[in-house]
Amino acid sequence: MDLKQTRKTYFTDNNQEPKLIINEILVNLSKLKQKTIYCQLISNIVAIPTAKKRFNEAYPDANLNWKKFYQLPFKVTTDARTRQFQYKILNRILYTNKALFKWSIVEIAKCAFCNIHEETVVHVFYNCTNTQFFWKEVSISMSENLSSNTRTFKRN
Repeated sequence: MDLKQTRKTYFTDNNQEPKLIINEILVNLSKLKQKTIYCQLISNIVAIPTAKKRFNEAYPDANLNWKKFYQLPFKVTTDARTRQFQYKILNRILYTNKALFKWSIVEIAKCAFCNIHEETVVHVFYNCTNTQFFWKEVSISMSENLSSNTRTFKRN
């Protein structure tokens, strides 16, 4: 809901106390603090983050727990750069060659890893054959390390 669409009515009662009605909620202005005004004004405003909106438009059947996605960077690492990287991916502001080419910053929009397809976040992290190989190797390495750590832990 846009603030312009919010119904506002100003009036005073017999006591001459200024009052305001915002979306059928009576607010006594004489006893009001800034935080209360802010909370009243934004209480009915719900804005979907742009990345979430775009993702839902592209994949309408996907039912994702967005709260988990937005909390993940804070649970996974304390490193600020890694959190920033995750934030950029989540909010679709990680600039790939496709966007950089559009802005005339790079000469080609092709993927830096396979040099075949247009470089997008989805392509780089999911579709690119070279990065698929990388993720497979990371997965194998992590599985081996986790299993060896588990065996070491059980011996002690």
